[in-house]
Amino acid sequence: DNSTIVALVRANAPRSYGCTTSWKEECVEFVFRNYDHCEPICGDAICAEKSGETCEMCPEDCGTCNPSNSCSYIDEQQFKSWRSLNDTYSIFQDPKLTNQWFMYNRGQKQYGFQGTPGVDVNIMPVYQEYQLFGEGITVGVVDDGLYWRHPDLQCGYKPELSYDIDQDVFKQEPNIGDDHGTCCAGLCCGGGNNTACGVGVAFKSNFAGLRLLGDNFSDTTCATALVHMLPHFDIYSNSWGPTDDGVTIERFPLTLAAIEMGIRNGRQGKGIIYMWAAGNGYTSGDGSNYDELSNSPYTISIAASDWNGKYSTYSEPGTNVIANTASSSSGTDPDSGNFRWYGTMVTTDRTGFMGYNTEKGPGGNCAVDFGGTSASCPLAAGIMAVVLQANPNLTWRDMQWLIVLTSIKTDLEHSSWTTNAAGYTFSKHYGFGMLSSHHLVQRALNWTNVCDQHVQATKTFILPSDGQQISKDRLDPVVLNLTVSDDIVIEHVVVTITAETLSRGALVFGVRSPEGTMSILSEGRRRDSGANYDEQRFSSMQMWGERSRGVWYFSIYDNNVPASSSSSILTSLNITILGGNGICKEPTPSTTVPPVASTTPNPTIPTNPGLIGSDGPISVEPIQSTPKPTNGTTNDVNWSMEKIRNLIVVVLIGSTSVIVATVIIIWVLKMQKGADKELNNEIWNEMID
Repeated sequence: DNSTIVALVRANAPRSYGCTTSWKEECVEFVFRNYDHCEPICGDAICAEKSGETCEMCPEDCGTCNPSNSCSYIDEQQFKSWRSLNDTYSIFQDPKLTNQWFMYNRGQKQYGFQGTPGVDVNIMPVYQEYQLFGEGITVGVVDDGLYWRHPDLQCGYKPELSYDIDQDVFKQEPNIGDDHGTCCAGLCCGGGNNTACGVGVAFKSNFAGLRLLGDNFSDTTCATALVHMLPHFDIYSNSWGPTDDGVTIERFPLTLAAIEMGIRNGRQGKGIIYMWAAGNGYTSGDGSNYDELSNSPYTISIAASDWNGKYSTYSEPGTNVIANTASSSSGTDPDSGNFRWYGTMVTTDRTGFMGYNTEKGPGGNCAVDFGGTSASCPLAAGIMAVVLQANPNLTWRDMQWLIVLTSIKTDLEHSSWTTNAAGYTFSKHYGFGMLSSHHLVQRALNWTNVCDQHVQATKTFILPSDGQQISKDRLDPVVLNLTVSDDIVIEHVVVTITAETLSRGALVFGVRSPEGTMSILSEGRRRDSGANYDEQRFSSMQMWGERSRGVWYFSIYDNNVPASSSSSILTSLNITILGGNGICKEPTPSTTVPPVASTTPNPTIPTNPGLIGSDGPISVEPIQSTPKPTNGTTNDVNWSMEKIRNLIVVVLIGSTSVIVATVIIIWVLKMQKGADKELNNEIWNEMID
C-alpha cells in the first residue's frame, strides 16, 4: 500500500523504486500513487517532461517560470505611493502574510494568546520609506539543504553557489527528512507578492543552500561550509549548534579559524556577517556561552523572544548574546488551561508529504508551526541583508555597533537588565534588545565606520605552579586579579579557563571590569557532570564601551555537593580584551521603549521545546540541534591540514581548490608561579546576588 512505499523511501530505498515513468534527475521527490506509478511534486513547470517548459528555475530578470508567476515582485513605484503601514502590509498578495506576526504585529491571536501590536522586526517602514528589500546581498543558509523548487524560493536562489558539504557533491536537493533549512531560507529570503505562502524579510536577496548537517558532520565540514565560495557571500546564517541538553560541550578549532578568516577576508576585507542561533536548551539548564561558535566574538548570537517582547521559554541566555528577535514561545493557554505553543512562525516548507506540514494542496507548502532560535537566526540574517543593502560599506564590527546602539529594550521590568559604566544596557536573555530593522537602517544610512584597527590584549592570571584549588564555599570563593595597562574601548571580553574537576557543571565563575561591571560567565549547568575544562572560552559583551585599563577580577567557586568531594583545581586562566578606540563620533544612547503590556500569563517552561507545533512539540529532533561531530578524518572536502598543536589550516574555496588564505592558530599555555587569594566581598556579593 501507499504507506509501505513511503516507508521504503524514507528508509533510503532507491529513488526510482516503484516508478515506471522517467522524469528528469532533478525531480527527486515523488508522491506514490500505487506500486507502478509515481508523480513528481517538485513544483509546477519544473520538470520539462511533465510541463513542456524549458526553464528549470527563474530567469535572471525574475520573469515567469511557472503559472503562479512565483518570481514577480511589487513595482518599486508602488512602494513610493504607500501612505501608511497598513497600505504597505496590504499590498502583498501572499496568503499567509497575515499569520506572519513577526513581519507586522497587529495583535494577532493564537488559541487564547494574543500578541502586542508593534512588537515585530519593524520591517514595513523600511519597505515603505526606503524601498530596501535585501537586493544585491547574498546569504548562505548553512543547514540541512533547502528545497529551492518552492515558489517562494525560486527567485534569488543561486545554484552555482549551493553545495552539499556533507557529501562533497554539487547537489541541489535536500535528502528525505531534511526539512529544516527550507524553513530557515523562507524566513530570511522567501519571495514576496507571489500568491504563495508568506514573505521573507529580505525577499529580493540572493541565497544559496549549503548542506552541512548530515552523516559526515565534523569540525572539518563545518569549517568548509563557512568559507565555501567566500568571495561571493555577505552573510552566513547558522541555525545549528551542539545538542541543547545542558551537558554537551563540543570543540570546533578549525571552524573558529574559518570564521576568523571570514571576518578578515570576506566582503573585500569588510568581513562576513556570521549569524548564529543562541540555542534552545534553557529548559535543560543550558546557556549560549557553552556553545563555542555562538560564543565567538566574531559571530552574532541571536536569542528568541515572543510576540509580547518577552524571552522565549527555551531561548538560551548568555553574556555572548548580542540581541534577540521574534520567534515562538510556550505557556498555559488562558482559554483552555492547556500547555501550548503560541506565536509560531509561518514560512516555506517542502511540498507534498515532505516537510513539516503534510496537508494536501498548496496549504501544505507552508510550515505554520516553526520556531525556536532556529527561526530567530535567519530572520535576523534577513534584517542584516536589508541593512547591508542600505550601506554596503559596513564592516562586521560596524554591524555589531549598530545592533548595540539601535536594539529596542522590552520587558524592562525583568531583573536581568543591567547598565554598565559606559551607559549600555544589557540582559543575558535579551542582549542589548530586540532587533529593529527600521532603526538599524536609519542609523546605517548615516553611519560613520569604526575608524580604528581591531586590537586585542591577552593577559594571564598568575596561579600556583600546581594550580589553584577552587573553594567550595560560595561565600568564600577564590578571587584573582591582574592589571591591564592597555587602554582599549571594550567590545568583547573572552576568558579562557582550564580546570581539573569531576563536575564542570558545578563551577560558577565571573569577571569584573576595572569600571565595576560584573559579568557571570558560567552560572553552572545542573545536568553537566562531565570532567574538566580544557582551554574553554567564555565571552561577554556586557562591558561594551568601557575602558580596559585597570584591575580586573576573576571569581570562582565549586558548587558541587557534598563539600567533602574531590577538590577542583584551576590550572590555567587568561583574559583577552577585544575592541579599539570606538567609533569616530560619539554614539548616542540606544533606543528604549516602555515595558510592553502583555496579555500572556507568565510563561510556562516546556520540558523540551522540540520542533514547535500548534499543539506542542512534535516527534522530531529538537531544532537547532545537530548530530555530534564524528571522529573521522580531517583531510576531506575543501580542506588540507596538519592537526598538530601549532595548527596550520590551508583554506580552499570551492571544488577547484583555490587557496585564499592560510590561518595559523597557536595555542600557548602559560603557567606562572604565585597566587593571589585576596577576597573581595564586594565583587562576590554582586556575583551571588
